[in-house]
Amino acid sequence: MKGVRGRPLPLSSLNHISRNCRDILASVAFYEDVLGFIQIVRPSRFDFDGAWLFQYGIGLHLLKEETDEGLALLERTRCKAIDPRADHISFQADNTGVVEQRLREFGVEYKKQTVIEGNIRVQQIFFHDPDGHMIEICDCEALPIIPLSGDCLTCPARFKQRRLAHAKEEKMIENAQNESLAATIEEDLKWGVRASRQVGLPKTASCGDIAGNDSMFPVCA
Repeated sequence: MKGVRGRPLPLSSLNHISRNCRDILASVAFYEDVLGFIQIVRPSRFDFDGAWLFQYGIGLHLLKEETDEGLALLERTRCKAIDPRADHISFQADNTGVVEQRLREFGVEYKKQTVIEGNIRVQQIFFHDPDGHMIEICDCEALPIIPLSGDCLTCPARFKQRRLAHAKEEKMIENAQNESLAATIEEDLKWGVRASRQVGLPKTASCGDIAGNDSMFPVCA
């Protein structure tokens, strides 16, 4: 590989993970209901079926598999036993006991194991999505991050990174909720104007002017 060691690409963060799937609706339901992702707007220029989701500071892009070869591969993957060594994505959880209980409620088959490093115990839970893609839930942040060539990355720095990621995520969700609320209010106001016109009231009628009418959408000046 050409290039100069010690000069990696100027990256800032992980943006998204892509998964091929057989049934977009089934996969969206799984990632929303089981893992808590929310569906977000996907660019309309794409000429293939798919869905975008977001949560925990990362995006998840689902792509509809349409080739016979790809569908056959997904079928083989789906039928495989749960193997913790298989390719997977992993999510941090503070209480793996609750995760295990919820997976049982969802009827999701899983496998668990414990990693012991010194006096640290890490719980790992592995399961498949509807297409057999491996997912792990763990409390791996109990393990210190120690580069082979340097000192341990301090916990305060890691926690700060987590707080910033969660703050960014919460802000995006808040903005989406505010936009939805604004759209609802705007639509309600439009209905109010229509209702006032139907009963022959001026657009700027006051609450007192319309207190006695039968309109369900009174418009207050």
